[in-house]
Amino acid sequence: MMIRAAICDDDNSQISNLKAMLTEWNEHIIITEYTSAEQFLFGYPDAPCDLLLLDNVMFDMNGMELARKLRHNGDMLPILSLQAIRNLCRMDMMTLRLRSCTALIDFSQLSSFA
Repeated sequence: MMIRAAICDDDNSQISNLKAMLTEWNEHIIITEYTSAEQFLFGYPDAPCDLLLLDNVMFDMNGMELARKLRHNGDMLPILSLQAIRNLCRMDMMTLRLRSCTALIDFSQLSSFA
């Protein structure tokens, strides 16, 4: 099954690691990389995706602000929120219907996101 995923993270090493893991999980996945929330908002209309892997802690607009903006515009794109701190913005995440990953990603469960 062809999946189009976007990775939005300001850490290039994290993008590389996530990209490698996603490709290992599904070699036919199409991955678009964004290094800021603003870059994602600009590029997303021209490069839609089925799943967004989103870092919560970024400079300027953070991941939660981007998720709020998407939900405010009525976009129900599945978002996998990537964070190192378990309770970071927990209430916002429930309100925005985001799934949180605070441990190693089990890619066998990704089908429930997309």
